[in-house]
Amino acid sequence: MNKTKVEFEFNPARVMGWVATIIGILTAGYAMASWIDDAGESHIRTDSHAVQLDEFPPEESKEDIDKLTIIVEQLNKQQEFERKLWGDSYEKKIMEILDNPNTGQPREDATGSE
Repeated sequence: MNKTKVEFEFNPARVMGWVATIIGILTAGYAMASWIDDAGESHIRTDSHAVQLDEFPPEESKEDIDKLTIIVEQLNKQQEFERKLWGDSYEKKIMEILDNPNTGQPREDATGSE
């Protein structure tokens, strides 16, 4: 039998390059699979929310709407009270008080005259 001598040339840089390439491909594949899985879960959650929104407004929103309705009614009553208290020009009088809270008179301009 004839024996043949076979020699292998080992280049560490080339091997490291192949290993890095394989790791990169596996990492990219894992990242894509993870992204697709997360997207699928997101669609499932979105679909379940869409089913809940078929009943509009949802039960929690009805309670909030009732609370807001009460607040709006209270504000309307307060505005009616202010109108009775201050007369027809109550908004103007309130703005004058806000401009100068000490006297209720409009502020003087920068020259010192009204």
